[in-house]
Amino acid sequence: MKEYSRILIEEYCMNHTSAKSIRLQNLDNIFFINGTAYAGKSTMVKRLAEKYNGIACEDEAWVRGVAKECETLELHILNKLNSEGKMVFVDTNISIETLKEISDNDHVLIMLADPDISVNCFFNRPDNFLHSGFRVIVRDESRSIEDTFALVEKELGLQR
Repeated sequence: MKEYSRILIEEYCMNHTSAKSIRLQNLDNIFFINGTAYAGKSTMVKRLAEKYNGIACEDEAWVRGVAKECETLELHILNKLNSEGKMVFVDTNISIETLKEISDNDHVLIMLADPDISVNCFFNRPDNFLHSGFRVIVRDESRSIEDTFALVEKELGLQR
């Protein structure tokens, strides 16, 4: 499992300014998990990468800015990671609008937590996620991590 450093991310942000300027490769190996804080995104990304010998993109550098410059960075890095031929699982803050442009319903999953679980509605956009058109899993404290993982695999079409 590879992790990419804050320095690499900052370097990309300084040199690239528009997410739309990126010519994307086929993203069939890239699975995006987006949603509110405390929904379980990072836990699922780590487990998916471990189980499928993939790459986990979920460290603090990935979730730190939501600006278009960081979307551009993520997309550039994902193009590079995609060329490695492995499945890539991304805990992302790429906007719903951009995800609709670059991916499809089989490669994007939205995970939500009850607003009481999220710290002061961290993203303040649960309705945007809930009505995104992508499949959604809402965190359920009565469901185990293993059960949630199985549900994530099913929703992403990895459980056949």
